[in-house]
Amino acid sequence: MKTGLFRIACTLAAVVFLIAGNFAAEFLHQIRTNALEHRLVTDITQSLLGSADPPPILALANAGLDLLVPDLAPLQRFGELIVMDAPFGTVFVPPPFSGVTGSASLQLRASLA
Repeated sequence: MKTGLFRIACTLAAVVFLIAGNFAAEFLHQIRTNALEHRLVTDITQSLLGSADPPPILALANAGLDLLVPDLAPLQRFGELIVMDAPFGTVFVPPPFSGVTGSASLQLRASLA
């Protein structure tokens, strides 16, 4: 009788451990993805505002993407980038292996001289 209860308790503990591990892994995935997305947006914007030259950024894009090359000539008249705030907005990071597409809508403020 004690052996049966011990097995049930061990199985239940293992299930709880797996569920908790899954939640922890998903939480870490969301934090890591948010940090990478903020860094990517900041790096791209600094590059665009700093040089107004899209080819280095577009070279990082996946070859399968259909991207429109923006006209960045108006950015050249603003001068050098002085300061840029961190991006803010909404980000949806789907759970890993869900097959759901994530999305982000971010803004940031920059001061140019």
